Amino acid sequence: MVIVKYNLSDEIMRKIKRIIESGGFEGEKDVVIRAISNLYEETLDDNNTVKKQENLELEEVIKDISGDTMQVNTGNPIFNEFSEKAMTLRKSEETFSKRCVVPDMLYGENDFGIIWKFHNRFFCQKWILIMFGHFMLENVERGKVKNIHSWVELHEFRDYLEIATKDLIDIISRNEDLDQLLVGFPSNRTKFLKTPRLRKMRQKKVREAKAKQLEVVSMERFLSQNFRVLQRKEEKDTRIAGACFEFGLFEAIDKNKKILIQLTNIGRELISMRNPTITKIINIIAKHLASNLTMKDFNPIFSKDEQKFILEKIITKFELENKIVKRYLEKNRIDVKEMIEIFLEEQKKYMKWGKDVVDEDAVNEYGKGKATTIMRRLVEIGQFERKKEDGFDKSGKKRQVIVYERI
Repeated sequence: MVIVKYNLSDEIMRKIKRIIESGGFEGEKDVVIRAISNLYEETLDDNNTVKKQENLELEEVIKDISGDTMQVNTGNPIFNEFSEKAMTLRKSEETFSKRCVVPDMLYGENDFGIIWKFHNRFFCQKWILIMFGHFMLENVERGKVKNIHSWVELHEFRDYLEIATKDLIDIISRNEDLDQLLVGFPSNRTKFLKTPRLRKMRQKKVREAKAKQLEVVSMERFLSQNFRVLQRKEEKDTRIAGACFEFGLFEAIDKNKKILIQLTNIGRELISMRNPTITKIINIIAKHLASNLTMKDFNPIFSKDEQKFILEKIITKFELENKIVKRYLEKNRIDVKEMIEIFLEEQKKYMKWGKDVVDEDAVNEYGKGKATTIMRRLVEIGQFERKKEDGFDKSGKKRQVIVYERI
């Protein structure tokens, strides 16, 4: 062992003291050792060149997707308390933090094994990933975080996402032909004002206030359906929920009563895939013009690589849903009746693998809507096309029926 002595300035000692007080280090010695280890990994460790290359590749993908239409903000670095810790404590965040986990039986017994019915589209999560990429690039350029793989506070990204998503909705919703593109996103004030309920309100101020209130509630629902903290108890893992966590795109830790997030490997893989819809949307936002477009301009919503990825990496996380999807994909053509029958059959078998968590009536009660929700997601990722055909109802009267044809 070599004994080393250095004279350090009061400013450096103040920073070391603040790091120790933040938790995770017993004294000055631990801080210095960690700082040297981190510096070695950044400059001399051969393994780190892979991480640097990943950083560059992801940055290039995000910048290439947005082109010149969505510039990353630049300026003087902002070193607040969180960013100073992140620069030094990056490697120790997980070690000195509580885990955040998604519970198995999250939405009740009748939703076990399938994607929650209110996560009814995948495009919302692709949008969130791209916005997270921009958020991280801006924070790197401002000096708030060390690199795009750093942990960041959830509430900070939620605030950023709220602003970006509101801009998206305000522009896209000007064209009613693009309403299907915004399924799963929050509604805005303008859309609520057009609803029959608010049209009946005679006083304009009351109507405007109610529309604004509904807009706020809708946005909060969107954010919580993607990122939500359920429970915090001492000595126990923090429970989290939301599509971005449930799909395995983001991971989280609970450090000093702050929820920190970063992309998982799956999240990094999906964000790196080019998306035709995102490219068009960013151009729309830049020009503030969506009036000349229809949903045909956004077909397909996902690229072939993304479609394959969602089927193989996300849907397979949900065992029952994966079984149902595989049976649907075997069909070249399927009507709603057959689709529901397949769902109920697979759900009934799946429930009997473990304990009987529901009776047959409960299975049938919930099956109908969930079967069609699964199919709508498959339509979104380009596996089926929804069509209307002439048919008959139960009484024998002619009417149009819905069928789905394999693409």
